Amino acid sequence: IIREFKNVSKKTSKNYIEKTFKEGKYKGEIMTKKEGSFIIEYRHGKGKMNYIDGSIYEGEWILNERYGKGYCIYKDLSKYTG
Repeated sequence: IIREFKNVSKKTSKNYIEKTFKEGKYKGEIMTKKEGSFIIEYRHGKGKMNYIDGSIYEGEWILNERYGKGYCIYKDLSKYTG
C-alpha cells in the first residue's frame, strides 16, 4: 500500500508527549495542527503505543497511522517487524 501525505508539515509543530488515546497509551512524537479554532494532535514521528488489548507497537507514525519501520508484539507474544 502506497499512501501520499501532502501538506503534512504546513503550519505544524512536533512535540514529545505521553498521552492516553481511546486505543491505549502512547509515548512519542506528535504533530499538532490548527484547523480553524481547533487544535488537532496526531501521532506523528517515532513513538510507542501500548494498546488496551495488550499488544504493543513501537516505530514510525504518520497522521495517527503506523507507517514506516517498526514492530508489533501481539497479545499472544507473536511479533511482526516491518
